[in-house]
Amino acid sequence: CHTNMKTRSLMVDAGMEWVREKRSELYDEFLLKEMTTFARDDKGKASAEGTAKDDRVMAFLITLMMYERCPLNNKRDYVKQQRELTSEVAI
Repeated sequence: CHTNMKTRSLMVDAGMEWVREKRSELYDEFLLKEMTTFARDDKGKASAEGTAKDDRVMAFLITLMMYERCPLNNKRDYVKQQRELTSEVAI
C-alpha cells in the first residue's frame, strides 16, 4: 500500500472515528501531544501545525489501517496463522 493524499485522508478519517468511538485506550503521552497539533489546513490536508511533528500520529494511523485490513479475531486465529507461516518456512 502507498501513502498518498487520498490514503492519508482515509487514514485520518478512520483515526478520528477510532478515537471518537474510544475503541482503545491511548497511553503514549508523546502521541497524545502530537495529536493536539494535528489538524487540517485550509486546503484540507491533515498534518502537524507549524514546526510540530506528526511522525507518531502517522505511525498510529498506519497501524490502525493495517489492523482494520488484517484483523485477527482471537488468539486461536493468530496461533493458527503463525503455525501455517512457520510450516511454510524451512528452518
